[in-house]
Amino acid sequence: MFINDSKATNPASTRVAVESFKEDIHLILCGEDKGIDIREFIEYLHSHVQTITVFGGLTDRVIHESQTQNPDFNITSVSSVEEAVQTAFGHSKPQDIILFSPSGSSFDQFQNFEERGQCFKDCVDIIHGKNKSN
Repeated sequence: MFINDSKATNPASTRVAVESFKEDIHLILCGEDKGIDIREFIEYLHSHVQTITVFGGLTDRVIHESQTQNPDFNITSVSSVEEAVQTAFGHSKPQDIILFSPSGSSFDQFQNFEERGQCFKDCVDIIHGKNKSN
């Protein structure tokens, strides 16, 4: 199942989204680095999601903090939402959740969270064999 929570522009919102599911979660993070302390957020994610795929401005800090806390945690850096969706999907198994809950502002790569969310939806449609015109 693919969940579009593009409106989640801070770690607290992403955490609420993660708490909404009992299934295994493959989380996609992205967006601007707001410079906030993410230690507790990453610690929480390590115990509540199976994998993290990250792109955008916050990538370096998320990767660094994750590897500092647990170098064996499955975290992947990619360059686009398209790669992120493919990567998370590749890690998933039936019944898993692929959660797009960025926790950062969209302005590093998109005009707003709506455009970012639409890009995610378009990528999911491709996986499901649909094209943008459907």
